[in-house]
Amino acid sequence: IRSPSRSIRDMTLAELKRLDAGGWFDDAFAGERIPTLEETLSLVAQRKRGPTIIALNVKHVTREGEAELVGLVEKYKLLSDSFAFDQSDEMSRRLKKLNPAFRIGQNVNRKSIDARLEENLLDCFLLTATPTAEEVSRLHARGKQVLFNYGLVSVGLVIMAGVGLWVFWPYDMSRQRHAEIRRSLDERTAGTNQVTEQPDVG
Repeated sequence: IRSPSRSIRDMTLAELKRLDAGGWFDDAFAGERIPTLEETLSLVAQRKRGPTIIALNVKHVTREGEAELVGLVEKYKLLSDSFAFDQSDEMSRRLKKLNPAFRIGQNVNRKSIDARLEENLLDCFLLTATPTAEEVSRLHARGKQVLFNYGLVSVGLVIMAGVGLWVFWPYDMSRQRHAEIRRSLDERTAGTNQVTEQPDVG
């Protein structure tokens, strides 16, 4: 999004809807508007053709917002295709209480895998370093989804107050396909400083 003159937290939805959400990426997308969370989930539900992972970056959400978030994911039947991450463990437990099928993800380094498995709060492990085959097998055996934590393109969409959307690599994606997509994104975002990767830690 081309930067507004003030924080988006201080703007109304009507004001946010007037912002250009696509022009920073390419002139072909100039004039694209910020979708709401419901608009985004509705579009995904209508158009997805295969396995889809919706990573909901949850921050600064009220209790009412938590209920709305879970309700919208239920409404569009995307419980198995989505997860919330970046929220506190306390919020994660509240979201699970609203609907036990609502999935929770978090960044996990290799040193923390066993502890996070033991507490059994996470459904999705966003690994910040390349795991061993044994670690992945162990997580899969416990019914956990394993993803690379590569924040490829920060699209900058404000889809609900306190909720953003990110892209993650499924662990089983081939290294060749990963490299192809990386090259494509690097070419499209050259000079925008929008492409970032998390360093390997742990």
